[in-house]
Amino acid sequence: MGEFLPWLEFLWHTSAASLRDPVRYVLTCTGGRHARYTSAPSLRGPRELGAGVYRGGLYKQTVLYEAFSDLTDTVDMQEVATMIDPQPSHRTPIEVVGGIPYIGIGDIDYDNNVIKFDSARKVSESVLIEHLNRYTLSKGDFVMGKIGTIGKPYRIPMPQKYALSANVILIQPNRELIFPDFLYWQFSSYHVTSQLLKGANATSQPAFGIKKSRLLKIKMCDYEQQMAITSDIESKISVYESIANTVEKSLEEALAMRQSILKQAFEGRLL
Repeated sequence: MGEFLPWLEFLWHTSAASLRDPVRYVLTCTGGRHARYTSAPSLRGPRELGAGVYRGGLYKQTVLYEAFSDLTDTVDMQEVATMIDPQPSHRTPIEVVGGIPYIGIGDIDYDNNVIKFDSARKVSESVLIEHLNRYTLSKGDFVMGKIGTIGKPYRIPMPQKYALSANVILIQPNRELIFPDFLYWQFSSYHVTSQLLKGANATSQPAFGIKKSRLLKIKMCDYEQQMAITSDIESKISVYESIANTVEKSLEEALAMRQSILKQAFEGRLL
């Protein structure tokens, strides 16, 4: 029991929220510099488990860092993708009861990988028609936040029965030049995120305009290597998610056990 108590203490004090934002977590842990790890994290104690497996913030960022760190060729974003401002007027459409969902970054549940269509602002069908006339979605397209929340890419679903908010930028990769998921994972990595953090306007509400977005530096390699890198990333993250599900269940059981132990202790029944 003595060996198990440190784990219980760790589980009691660790906040899941601190591991939910991988970029902030990496910057916090490394003092603004991304630490490079060459092996999987050790599971010798509770702190290693929390940092390396549970929620996987640091581990996921390490996978992405390793995937792109050796690539030296870069191009401007505008050379490999089209960046679209879905609401160029920047005026929020009038809300309409029973209308079409108007989706922004705040409507995306990243933890469960879903868009909250039901609770999103609803606008008239004419807004959707304007959007459909302005751009056509393709598989692999994704959005990033440009006002308030910067970055946080999300692959948007099809068919398009919703309009995109003025607080996002639609990114449409040129599939002849870049594998869409290869670009998406770069936007999830420290390589692009650091550029976004550095370039965001220092105001009460951070912003990163579409002109700046078109000049983001994107790492490049031949198409076959892009696909291989993407496959490796997704394989490692899939393994992590499988482990994380098991670990999360174990954590819940450990927390329940801690409560039971404390209850018995206060009742004088713990020997």
